[in-house]
Amino acid sequence: MLRPRHALLIPLLASLPLATAAAQTFDSLLARMTLEEKLGQLNLLSAGGKASPEQTVLVRRGLVGGLFNVIGTENTQAVDRVATTESRLKIPLLFGLDVIHGFRTIFPIPLAEAGAFDVDLAEATARAAGREAAAVGINWTYAPMVDIAHDPRWGRIAEGSGEDPYLGSLLAAARVRGFQESILATAKHFAAYGAAEAGRDYNTADVSERTLREVYLPPFKAAVDAGVATLMSAFNDIGGVPASGNAWLTDTVLRREWGFRGMVVSDWTSIAELIPHGVAGSRAEAGQRALTAGVDMDMQSSIYVETLAPLVRDGRIPMAVVDSAVLRVLRAKARVAQLRPVAPNTVEIRALARRAARESIVLLKNEGGVLPIDRAAPAVAVIRNVESTDSRVPELKVILLPPSETTPVAKVMSPSSMAIPVTVRVPLSVTVNAPEASLPAEKIAVLLSVHNPAASVPEESVLQLPVVKSHVPDGVALPVPPVAPFRSQYRVAACPVWSVKAPRSNRKEKGRRMFIKFA
Repeated sequence: MLRPRHALLIPLLASLPLATAAAQTFDSLLARMTLEEKLGQLNLLSAGGKASPEQTVLVRRGLVGGLFNVIGTENTQAVDRVATTESRLKIPLLFGLDVIHGFRTIFPIPLAEAGAFDVDLAEATARAAGREAAAVGINWTYAPMVDIAHDPRWGRIAEGSGEDPYLGSLLAAARVRGFQESILATAKHFAAYGAAEAGRDYNTADVSERTLREVYLPPFKAAVDAGVATLMSAFNDIGGVPASGNAWLTDTVLRREWGFRGMVVSDWTSIAELIPHGVAGSRAEAGQRALTAGVDMDMQSSIYVETLAPLVRDGRIPMAVVDSAVLRVLRAKARVAQLRPVAPNTVEIRALARRAARESIVLLKNEGGVLPIDRAAPAVAVIRNVESTDSRVPELKVILLPPSETTPVAKVMSPSSMAIPVTVRVPLSVTVNAPEASLPAEKIAVLLSVHNPAASVPEESVLQLPVVKSHVPDGVALPVPPVAPFRSQYRVAACPVWSVKAPRSNRKEKGRRMFIKFA
């Protein structure tokens, strides 16, 4: 167990959710703060590896609430010591960093990892990355990116989980859980950043509210439900309203509808970019719009701390708006004080990285006959494990594909009209109701992918196939040869391949369910 950071400040910042005593502590702290110190808590600056002398002065004056891109324990501790011993109120700093797909140990990019369709894997890699980051003083990551994207021209698809809101929601929640064992997580970019027109980064997103709610918002809602500490506002506008100044998005949807009590941080200078968006004529106006819309922390533009005090004193920004934002920042720091990071185990994390790399490999095209599949077969039945509601009954998913060189093997686990749920029991038999009107009475190649988590080297694991007992109503039986043990013919997650016979189906069976049953 690593030593808790800011242990002496736990009585000051208390725990979450706030008890009455803790709420009184925050109120007392707010009452002692000057307006400039309050705005300072909303100021987030980037450091070039370590805090500059100018930034250290600001920290000492209480005009910085957090730093990011501070690298190394000695650097985080040095500037945090200034905050906690030399500033008037001795409030600790947040230390942020883009911990996207690993820290010391590198994992597959999130898009590749999504190809494994493994929620537990995503949670495990996020947990490992969080532990490594926490070990050097980082307490806040700007991840996971949960933007849904449909346009491959948008380069930042690499940071997300792809195009499907359901899968994206599962992985968003998993990564939040993983990170927040050790550090705070940030779901970004809120919202519809991945809908940028023509795939051009920062470009406008013109989507209906229905599309927004059904496609782009679900992963954020899943992250909120999983307890994510912070969200990051996006650069883009939605229908002409910039996300970093969109009160409907941040206040109405996020806080009032979803009940989010955490903190919202802007993206890099996205508050200043309200000016080129055309909705603000000055830095002060941009800051007023962002803060009143619900963006609590200003990343890098220093607009809040430099321009908003006169607007608050003139009554153009209510003090209650400032206080609410400051409270959300303090609550985030309270969560940091609560964390008990576990020291990273290098051997275990490297083994996890190998597993993640192996399971994230996706064959997009079977060019050159990489897979040992008979090209004369009229179809390929691809079978793979999926999550089961009953741990005693593993469930598989099956899909029939043409065995051409461009077989879209990547779609095996994707939502598809051809993908058919099945039930599995022991011993093994395979039954298929073909989705086509008919299939030639010839061989269908069956590709069965079974991951054995108990095996130390899964790609060399042995698949034990019991004697077949066929008991499947209403289907076309595809008996599997009773071979045991059977070692995989190629090293891709223990995927044995063999061919079986299938009689013709008739037209009335078109579209019926495909079953794999263990009688």
